Amino acid sequence: MPDDLKVHSFSLGPLGANCFIAAQAGRCLLIDPGDEAEKVVAFMERAGLTPLAILVTHGHFDHFGAVQPLARQFELPV
Repeated sequence: MPDDLKVHSFSLGPLGANCFIAAQAGRCLLIDPGDEAEKVVAFMERAGLTPLAILVTHGHFDHFGAVQPLARQFELPV
């Protein structure tokens, strides 16, 4: 079904931190966006997704490096 929740995952950065994008109906939540904002943006563009918010599971640098640029670019709450 087109409105089913889909969770995409991929590794980012030199430590291979897991980034998750939970998507439904063209909208998504970014979970631990790593430190490669450009790769997250490219994925969302290819998938036709609009981000709603960023979730960070914990404060390790490899999980939140892209938070500030993504939050600014898309005006997202964190």
